[in-house]
Amino acid sequence: MDLETWFPLAVGSSDLNASSEVTALMLADLEPEIAAAAAQRRLGFAWTGDVNECGQLHERPAFAWLRAEVAREAANFARALGCDLDRLQLHFQSSWPVLSEPEETVASHAHLGAALSAVYYLSVPEGPGGTLVFENVGVPNSLGAEFGEPGTALTHAANPLNLLEACYTPRAGRLLVFPARQPHAVRAHQADALRVSITFDLALLPRESPRPTDA
Repeated sequence: MDLETWFPLAVGSSDLNASSEVTALMLADLEPEIAAAAAQRRLGFAWTGDVNECGQLHERPAFAWLRAEVAREAANFARALGCDLDRLQLHFQSSWPVLSEPEETVASHAHLGAALSAVYYLSVPEGPGGTLVFENVGVPNSLGAEFGEPGTALTHAANPLNLLEACYTPRAGRLLVFPARQPHAVRAHQADALRVSITFDLALLPRESPRPTDA
């Protein structure tokens, strides 16, 4: 029997070459948010700027380099998915820091108001955990029970046809781009330090039609 697979989830990954000076500039610019996060911690939950009045990092000069990198890689991702960027343009909607202390998570969610989302890992301390998890909510190959559930013999071993999630380990300088509507979550890390990442939401908007020339 030949098996064919359809409907893959696309996730773009790029390792950006930020200079130490640019990285230090971004971290220094986030010092007020880092201080605010330390004062507002919710046990077990990462501090996210989108719900703490810090949702426009792409407009701050310290993040100009990162904005340009995200714009380029998001355009490459959109083109790979068939978007005609001669007719559509990418627009930055929002961007915010995610500040994660040890044992803090981000619950499962999706960015329904955007077309593309991206996350850049600005500072990643050494230690296990902290994975970004993309969830296979559709489970198109289910045979009547969830794969991996206790008590079912439908699946004896994990393989690319029955995975319930795809996990990405954080790495400093790495950028991930993905469809904004894809449910995802962040698991807790066990490093004894703060992890800093930046999230972006981008829309795809029609370009303005050129005005007709005067006769």
